[in-house]
Amino acid sequence: MQKSLSKETRSLLTARALSMVGSSALPIAFTFAILKSGGDALQVGVVLGLADLPFVLLLLVGGVIADRHERRFIALFSDIVRATVALVSASMILLHLNTVVNLSVLAVVWGSARAFFVPTVTGLIPEITPVDQLHRINSLVGASVSLGTLIGPAIGGLVVATIGPGEGALFATLAYIGSSIYLSRIHPSDLPENEFVSPISRGSFLSEIKGGYKAVRSKSWAFWTIVVFGVMHLTTFGPLFVVGPVIAAHSLGGAAAWGYIVAADGGGAIFGSLIAMRRPPQRPLYIASILMLLGVPSLILLALHVDLLVILGSFAIFGVATGYFGSVWDTLLQKSYPIDQISKVSSYDYMGSTSLLPLGEALGGGVAGAIGNSMVLIIGGVALFLLSLTLILMPSARNARPPHPGDIA
Repeated sequence: MQKSLSKETRSLLTARALSMVGSSALPIAFTFAILKSGGDALQVGVVLGLADLPFVLLLLVGGVIADRHERRFIALFSDIVRATVALVSASMILLHLNTVVNLSVLAVVWGSARAFFVPTVTGLIPEITPVDQLHRINSLVGASVSLGTLIGPAIGGLVVATIGPGEGALFATLAYIGSSIYLSRIHPSDLPENEFVSPISRGSFLSEIKGGYKAVRSKSWAFWTIVVFGVMHLTTFGPLFVVGPVIAAHSLGGAAAWGYIVAADGGGAIFGSLIAMRRPPQRPLYIASILMLLGVPSLILLALHVDLLVILGSFAIFGVATGYFGSVWDTLLQKSYPIDQISKVSSYDYMGSTSLLPLGEALGGGVAGAIGNSMVLIIGGVALFLLSLTLILMPSARNARPPHPGDIA
């Protein structure tokens, strides 16, 4: 019999879903505001890249701060900043002031706030969750994130397509406000201390950053998985985020089509997260890496501009793989490191995995002008296949397993 969820856990799941609704809807508003104003894939890539650049650069700072201060307050502040950015973006778009420069400035502020939210929430999960429930709660968090990824693009894309990108940004604003309301209901201090929390010692800011790197480097499977996903964001995900909406706009029916594609991916990710919760794997990275191969056809089919329903089905399958991977990966990290290192390790994870995403987005838009949108996606599909195969064949990743609680170092 599964234990019922606490009020804190329910609030966190809802906040995480609403935050992801806003974070998946706002880039769609940015993208189609630029395209509607006569912009191209390169300009879209620049704006999205500038949103991701401060996210990558400030992740380590966000992780250390999250491990030193109250995580709920940091996450709440991030939501308020992002709600403000979304509201200002909506105003500029509706007033026809949405130049690439203006949107770029807003994108930088938005990405900076995200850098504090992500490692903070990752560290908040074990703070309010007993260790024997971590796998279940991480799967539910993964499902809530995927639900947000489904709802945000579906409704946001529909709003952008039927009303306009300004209204799409307003939709993102409401989502962030809702997330902040639910975060304010979380009170970790009222909960009993997790029995596997190690004593927390504070060093200097720089020493904690170095300590986070040493923690990641101490486990070969963690370090090399982060490296592989960093290259994957450069060659596959970055170009997809830029070229995908352009193909949807020109060949599949517009903003709504791209919203449906991202929503299909999110729907599949919900299913993947729930599978991970129901059947925890003995070798999580090995199984999850095999599943990542299922994403290859989706990029090829999108590149070939096949029927939209076929593309939606392929991205739903891709979502199953990414949802499963995300759930087992988060659980593996949280069970392998003490709670006072989780946010720092998480920040290195996100920084290493996504550090090349801005470059991938910028290059994806630029290279598409030379070799075509479809060829960029085909290259991304081949890269996804080779990188997933690398993890499958890597001994440390293949044999990685969660340690017993007493073995956590």
